Amino acid sequence: AECCICLATYEDGTELCALPCNHHFHSTCIIKWLRIHATCPLCKYNILKGSD
Repeated sequence: AECCICLATYEDGTELCALPCNHHFHSTCIIKWLRIHATCPLCKYNILKGSD
């Protein structure tokens, strides 16, 4: 599997972060993403508002 933000393959021991929508990303990638966007980069789930 790969991180859809940086497109790098997940390596063993890499710290991953799962969002409430159950999509996974490198922790550093998703932290940077969420500083700019409030949504999952894959499904646009709104992290702040929940599923509405």
